[in-house]
Amino acid sequence: FMITDSMWTNLQNVKITGLLNQKDLIFLSNLLHRGAQIRVLDLRDVDGLEEFGLNLNVKKTNNIPNNHLNAVYAPLSSKVLLANAFAGFEKLEKVCLSKNVVKMSDNAFVDCMSLSTFKVPESIKEIGSYCFVNCKKLNAIESASPEYISVDGVLYSKDKKVLIAYPANKKSEKFTIPNGVENLAKGAFAYALIDDVEFPSSLTSISDSAFASSSLKQLSVPSNIQSIGNAAFIQDSSLSMVIVSEGVKNIGVSAFQNCVNLQSVDLSNSVEAIGDYAFWNCPNIENFVNRAEVAQNVKPSIVGKFSRNCGQLFVESAAMPSFRKSSGWSKFTSIESLSLGN
Repeated sequence: FMITDSMWTNLQNVKITGLLNQKDLIFLSNLLHRGAQIRVLDLRDVDGLEEFGLNLNVKKTNNIPNNHLNAVYAPLSSKVLLANAFAGFEKLEKVCLSKNVVKMSDNAFVDCMSLSTFKVPESIKEIGSYCFVNCKKLNAIESASPEYISVDGVLYSKDKKVLIAYPANKKSEKFTIPNGVENLAKGAFAYALIDDVEFPSSLTSISDSAFASSSLKQLSVPSNIQSIGNAAFIQDSSLSMVIVSEGVKNIGVSAFQNCVNLQSVDLSNSVEAIGDYAFWNCPNIENFVNRAEVAQNVKPSIVGKFSRNCGQLFVESAAMPSFRKSSGWSKFTSIESLSLGN
């Protein structure tokens, strides 16, 4: 496999056969990211690559456009799709995996913005986290694997206890997570075009980055949820209202960071811990209600700097002394007592 960059300059349809090793794959990965014109890459008859991906030790060049790859046929010998296997392949529309692949690792298709459909192969037994994050044209994820099931294009574990991924381009005014779902995979609803979501009573936590960069407009976290993960709703720029019900104990780091249109927050008195940067860069908060009996121990980085006349904190009268003494809550414009009935 002795070949130079110049030999690939104008090739658009490429089929490679024979024995390849990881060094060859690294060369090919870098070639694709350095402006090669390859549109279709067929590696089905390649041997020696049980682990496959096209992002190995990639050295991207900022002044050269990203790769042009539209379709790839993975080696039939491959058994594992590596982490970040096709991450950033923005023009990739078609992926044919080996019938022997048993694992799709983390971030396998992240940022594959032209991928509109995907079918999990029959052989797949394990799917990593964040596999389909920011696949903005993805309408449906189907499954031929007995380990996973697809319902209306949404991917679940075979027992439907884990929601694996909601396709980013599946629009919905309100999505009801089916009762029986106990866990959301990390990044499950990232970039999803949903305005509202209803959580089932079977769910006890919201995972890391679960709704990152989604189009949620409002959020009501029910009492059966005990924890909100790190970056769970980060950069949800359409989110305007958050209500956290009695029962939620923990809000993770950066949970609502960069929710720039968030105006109203209401936290129940069950919230015991709030992570750093949880509400950082939410400059339009007008009313922040915290019903805790004693101020949570937080750092000033919880909210950052508010715009002028924004960021009033409302707390229970008995809790006011502890909030006013806390440096962590000092970034709010003012700390006021909750009026009767709030």
